Amino acid sequence: MLPHLKTTEDITPQSFNTPREVTLPMKMHIGKAATVSVGVGEYVGVGDIVGKADGIFSANVHASVSGRVKEILQVRLPDGSVCQGVEILSDGEHRLSGKLKVPKVSTVREFIDALFASGIVGLGGAGFPTHIKYDVGQRKFDTLIINSAECEPYITSDTHMARDCLEDVSFAIRTVCSLYGDINVIIACEKKNFMERWCREICGHVGCTLKVLSTRYPQGAEKVLIYNTVGRTVPLGALPIDAGCIVSNLSTVAEIGKYLRTGVPLVRKLVTVDGDAVLCPTVADIPIGTSVSELLEWCGGCKSKAGKILFGGPMMGVAIENTAMPILKNVNAITVFSKKSAYLPHSDMCIRCGSCLRNCPVSIDSAAVGRAVKIGDYRTAKRLGIEACIECGCCSFVCPAKISLTENNKRIKKELRAMNSSSI
Repeated sequence: MLPHLKTTEDITPQSFNTPREVTLPMKMHIGKAATVSVGVGEYVGVGDIVGKADGIFSANVHASVSGRVKEILQVRLPDGSVCQGVEILSDGEHRLSGKLKVPKVSTVREFIDALFASGIVGLGGAGFPTHIKYDVGQRKFDTLIINSAECEPYITSDTHMARDCLEDVSFAIRTVCSLYGDINVIIACEKKNFMERWCREICGHVGCTLKVLSTRYPQGAEKVLIYNTVGRTVPLGALPIDAGCIVSNLSTVAEIGKYLRTGVPLVRKLVTVDGDAVLCPTVADIPIGTSVSELLEWCGGCKSKAGKILFGGPMMGVAIENTAMPILKNVNAITVFSKKSAYLPHSDMCIRCGSCLRNCPVSIDSAAVGRAVKIGDYRTAKRLGIEACIECGCCSFVCPAKISLTENNKRIKKELRAMNSSSI
């Protein structure tokens, strides 16, 4: 059983409106990077487009502070890739753009166009462009699942969105129901008093169904959630819509409602700041593009030297190389560990105990996959289902030999994608 460590669950989120500057990468989503649409020296207000989506499978990027464009630069992302970014020197006034307006939405097409304009992407971590998810075409869509199963340790951002954004979430749900017809809306959460309470209030407000699930990681994983909520299986390589479902993180739904009500695009993010090295754990409402260093400084800094800083939580989070990294759209937490906690124990030989298989939510024998790849047998790795790995970290967590099985799986999946399938 994973420890919850939800130390920020009962606190009041704090707003940080005036970072000294922000850096906005053009790729904060799955798909093609946006194209820079402003020049150095240009004044922008909050919500002005600074990066235009380059094609359908892309997302707009908007200014999160008001001020002057300081530089167009290259930004290294947590996965090591590089893209263009826009650095804005804040004027400290946080002025909204005069171009913002509430979108007119009376058809599905207008709804999808509004989502495209908003720059909203999946805020649970994946960064999938939201307008693509709701553009179902002729495919059957009968169930909207709102993912409120915030199952990873430390992170409480969705919990606070459920508490503080009732009107936004409700507005989004009503809009989807009015446009897509007879669909079943389910809010899924784990059995925890705090989150369950607010989800019940939302369900009572709009008349949708609450599904309370067992408290078990990784309950919030998309395919796991669909199976545990409606009993459907999403085939390998398929999307939730192929099972008649759309799954949206609760924070994403709140942002949809906010944009439809106010016309303000995705420019801010609720981020949990926690970990054993953090002096004052908090939940911060901040402009996207704020640097980790400035956020930590504003939160009171660290009580001990950081040994590792993650975007996300300890199970699926990605380590960042320095604190100059900007907060991205899909970052829901900054987890800072002391050197002692960040220490990785020495790994030993696999004892073939089967713990990884027993605890894998999609039934992958990660140890067997690793042994197959070690001798170049990628065909067996595929047969064992490595491509279905959701990278949840359970196998590494339970491995008594302390083998980094999840990292191995990520590497193997990447190698498989780079290969010609006919050669395997």
